[in-house]
Amino acid sequence: RSQRLPFGEIRSPTRQPTMTDQDGKTGCGTVCCAGLLAATTLGSGAAMLATRQPQLLGPLRGQVPPVAVGLGIGAAGGIVCAGATVGLPMLWSLLRYWRALVFFWSGGRYADAEKKLGLSKFSRAHLYSLASVPWLMRQPHYRTGTFQEDMLTNLRNVVMPTGLFGVPLSICARSRLHAMLTAWFVIPAAAFCGSTYRSFWGLERSAAECFERSLLAPRDWLQLWRLNCRLASMTALATQSKDFEL
Repeated sequence: RSQRLPFGEIRSPTRQPTMTDQDGKTGCGTVCCAGLLAATTLGSGAAMLATRQPQLLGPLRGQVPPVAVGLGIGAAGGIVCAGATVGLPMLWSLLRYWRALVFFWSGGRYADAEKKLGLSKFSRAHLYSLASVPWLMRQPHYRTGTFQEDMLTNLRNVVMPTGLFGVPLSICARSRLHAMLTAWFVIPAAAFCGSTYRSFWGLERSAAECFERSLLAPRDWLQLWRLNCRLASMTALATQSKDFEL
């Protein structure tokens, strides 16, 4: 039975979260166990050290039980270890995404992107057109006055599936700065939340793979729709074809 999922994809759930995926990659259960093991180890060690060397507690000496100190350190360590386990595989994808934006924003040519960025043809088209949005916003549009006006019109009734309604995505097109900040921060943040959610509920084998796909080669309807809008506008500008006249 199909169901609607965050960011527009429709897919039938086929499995529940497991300790490890079939291909041997770490799942949510393994991450939690790793964090729990780290918390237990750090907490026990910190509690023993605080008990044997109470002077290390400084101003907390005599006010906070050593066990409480150990639990606090263990909890913090477990969170850090679990976060690192989840986040490090995503960091490389994020850096590739940011590198592509900087490459195009600093004058990099589309023809050089394959060699310098190592991206697929689809990824190059996606990231090149995304990086071109600040420039496109001031260009004439075949349907409305400018591409920015078209974005404001199309996105005024679209929101992210967060449950926080009333904040339309047209806010991302208020200015060129808004568009750049959206590409730099909002899209990666949405990709992180969506990939983590889908992985937790067993809809993806790997949160890191889903995150990479969302940034570099998206398949969700929203990003494909915006990609189509960008490429259609760029084609109309490049060809000046009368076929775009409405």
